[in-house]
Amino acid sequence: MWTLVLVSTALAVNLDNDGDGLTNAEEQQIGTDPNDPDTDDDGLDDGDEVGLQLDPLDPDTDDDGLTDGDEVLQLGTDPWSPDTDGGGVLDGDEVAQGTDPLDPADDQLVAPTLSVTPAVAGVQNSWRVADATANGNVVVLGGGQVGQTFHPACPNTLVHIANPKSLGVATANGSGNATVTKQVSQNWSGRVGIFQAVDLTTCAASAPIEVFFQ
Repeated sequence: MWTLVLVSTALAVNLDNDGDGLTNAEEQQIGTDPNDPDTDDDGLDDGDEVGLQLDPLDPDTDDDGLTDGDEVLQLGTDPWSPDTDGGGVLDGDEVAQGTDPLDPADDQLVAPTLSVTPAVAGVQNSWRVADATANGNVVVLGGGQVGQTFHPACPNTLVHIANPKSLGVATANGSGNATVTKQVSQNWSGRVGIFQAVDLTTCAASAPIEVFFQ
């Protein structure tokens, strides 16, 4: 009877309810959830984070604005360093503005800016881009929901639009200004669109803007 109790206790100590590579006892010790393989929901299992010496209770161990999972599994950036390429700009800021967090040379690139007029449904609207590369091409993207997508022409450029659609490509003039003009359906009246411009020369992206169409 005493032997059975010892065996049962040993099995309990080595149980891993969520299959994350950590025993229930280890999870209790470090404060992770023994029934959730990814306690901090960053895309990496708790056991993998411990193995990589990351914090399984913090989705962004280096506080650079990117989750540990995105850094390890998608971008190849250093989850222990907030500025992987040492260029002076945080990895998360680089991804947001469309520069390469693995290349220090582009850290000081100027991101384009975007505006929309007249923001009225049922008529032609103009998406005006400024501060793009002179004589370079710029694409304007739009959609109805916030999301995260990497632009196919610039695989390290994060677009903050779910399923973005291209409104058009324009060539900037010598001052870096470009305009994309498009008819906006009457169906957009009373709705908000989300738009972003990507400089196809530098892959820098404008900040996303939300536009309410009258």
